Formats: sequence, structure tokens, C-alpha cells
Amino acid sequence: MTLFSRPSLSSLRAWSKRALRDFAAFGRALVGAALDLVYPPPLLCGLCRGPASLSLEVALCTACLERLVPITSRCDLCGRAMARPRAKRGARALCHQCRTAPPALDYARAYASYQGYMRALIHSLKYQGELWIAQGLGELIAWMVAVDPGFQGVQLIVPVPLHPQRERERGFNQAAAIARVAGSLLGVPVVEAVVRTRETMPQTSLSWQERLRNLRGVFDVPSPRPVQGRGVLIVDDVYTTGATASGVALALKRAGSRRVCGAFAASSSLERDFLDAEARGV
Repeated sequence: MTLFSRPSLSSLRAWSKRALRDFAAFGRALVGAALDLVYPPPLLCGLCRGPASLSLEVALCTACLERLVPITSRCDLCGRAMARPRAKRGARALCHQCRTAPPALDYARAYASYQGYMRALIHSLKYQGELWIAQGLGELIAWMVAVDPGFQGVQLIVPVPLHPQRERERGFNQAAAIARVAGSLLGVPVVEAVVRTRETMPQTSLSWQERLRNLRGVFDVPSPRPVQGRGVLIVDDVYTTGATASGVALALKRAGSRRVCGAFAASSSLERDFLDAEARGV
């Protein structure tokens, strides 16, 4: 009685073909890795996929950075662009909203104004699925957080959540994609601690007060332990009225977070985009 049958000639031939194919693939991978060491592939810009500039602190190209509009004059609390900061000597310069109804965030900043090239990039990410743009936006947020002392004490990054239905339709959450890049670069863990408990109507056509009503009671922290007593950084693509970020911050503070900041790729100018529109009845 034999324990093992002798393999047939055809099975031996098939096995040898597979072995040769696997060996050839391994050889090609080995040669490719060796060539990458000698001739490293070019670093690509996280926004346009062209060659990145090696002289910059972020993996982006000079052309893309020059097309963005960095915020240089801003509200000291929410970071929104302000044309003429109004503050007495020694006092904080606050935008109209932060003077009258401050957000639940303790500190917030955005890299660029939500206009022109930045607006086009965010639309391409969210509505055309060009996910590599999240890499570039995450690079900008990580750099901004690293150099700004206002973000000291951040221990955890929490992306602004989408409702599960909307995330299934889109295929991804752009805030989470950006947050993962920023977290990896900063060495800070990313936890999707906040959830949306119900779907809401689209916010783009709503005023600030309407957005606040639309988002009332929407956010929750099902498992508070990861955020309790910790400094949390909320990450999202755009800060518009601040209603969404405030809703997330309130949920985190109810769950026990010690301090909640916000970092955004872009923000709108409240005076330009909302107050003027409301005055015109838009």
C-alpha cells in the first residue's frame, strides 16, 4: 500500500510552469527594487500628481502652492479669513460670528481660502473620486498643525463623519481620508469616534442659523473612552459656517474631551459668503 501516489507528467509540467512564472515575477520585482534604490522614482505632488518640489516642506509642487490662496489675515478663534481684523490692542481679532455666537471649538485654523483652485480640488475629491487629492490636503493640514503652537496638546485626530448612507453612495469619507494622511505624518492616532445618528438635508444652500437647526442632535460618540480627557483635533475639508465642526466638538466635549481644536484644508469668508448673501435675501 502506498501513502503517496506518483505525480503525473502533466501535473509536473504544470507545477514547473507555475514555479518558473513565480520565479520570473520575483526576479522582476527584485530588479525593480534595485533600480528604485539607484534611480528613485520621482516624488509626486499630492494635488496634481506632477513632480513634487524637493525644496518644500510638503510633498507638493510649487505651481500648486502658488495657485492656492493662503489665509494670512484671520479670526483668532475660528481661523476664518478676515479682510480687516477688528481688535483693540492686546485683544483677539474675532469675526462677526465668533463675537456674537462663538463655535464650540477651542481653536481652529484652515490653510487656504475656499476659492479658485482650492475649491476645484475639493470638488474633484468629493464628487469625482480623485482620492489622491486627500494626500495633498493631508500634507497641508499636517504642516499647519506642526508649525502652529495653538495645536499643542493634540493627542487624537477625529474626522468629521458622513452619514453611513452618504458614505456608501460616495464610496469614501473625504474627511477620514485627509485625517489618515495628517495623522500618519504627525504621528497622531486617528479614531472615527463620532457618528451621525441621522441623515440631514444638504447644507450648501442653508444659512448659518438653518445649518445649526439642521444639525441639532445629529452627532454622537458611541464609545467615549478613547476621547475622554484627551486633546482632540477635528479634521475636515472645508470650514464654512462652523455649524458642523461645532456639532462634532460639542459631542466630543459631552463625551469628556479635554480640548477640541479644528484643522481644515480651506475655509470660507463669513462676511463674503454668508452675511452678505443673507443681507441680499439669498
